Amino acid sequence: MDPTDKPARKPRRSCTQVMLERPRTESQSIHRAVAEYVARTVEELGGMDALSAGQRAMLLHQKTALSVALACEDELVESGALLAMDGKPVPLLKTLNDFLTIFRHGQVALGLARRRVANDRTPTLHDIFGEYRNRPTSSSVQH
Repeated sequence: MDPTDKPARKPRRSCTQVMLERPRTESQSIHRAVAEYVARTVEELGGMDALSAGQRAMLLHQKTALSVALACEDELVESGALLAMDGKPVPLLKTLNDFLTIFRHGQVALGLARRRVANDRTPTLHDIFGEYRNRPTSSSVQH
């Protein structure tokens, strides 16, 4: 090797990539779960180099939402109470629900989950009877 040759430099990591890799919680169990989620998601999406800036930003958003949701779960388990003294759900349940909803929307946006299909119409008795009317009966099926 020629002494004037410089060693190859590692490609610079983006700020988002650095934030994705940095621990954001003091809880080791939450950190491990979130790090595993990020690693698996990056792998599923084709590796860090294959991610667009938007996908990396969305993944950082997912990391935050998952971290908050897991922290809420830990706190709820530790407190042992889901209802307040007045019998209503503790406010932390709403926070947990909000962040799980945000996380779910992010999964859909990243293409990792399917959108829920809302049924616009509940079948009526007429619809149900029509389905049964049009079904083949055991006497009409030839053996």
